[in-house]
Amino acid sequence: MPNIIPRRSDAVARGLVVTGRAGEAVEEGDWLKAPVLRGTRGTFYWISTTSDGRLLRGADVGSAAELRREFASAMRERGATKV
Repeated sequence: MPNIIPRRSDAVARGLVVTGRAGEAVEEGDWLKAPVLRGTRGTFYWISTTSDGRLLRGADVGSAAELRREFASAMRERGATKV
């Protein structure tokens, strides 16, 4: 049975796509994994599907850096307007 993706997480993923920063996201555990389109090859955006609302960027969740909450909020707002 597939997980239900929170609207917030889905909106962040869509915001990254519509701004040309990332490709389409896929589920990976408690995260949405979206390939970075600008920058280092093999790098991903990791969007938390839990209540913590974290947005990371890196090759894997364990080594990824957390991005500023303001950036995550901006991507969420952008993605929420593209329904």
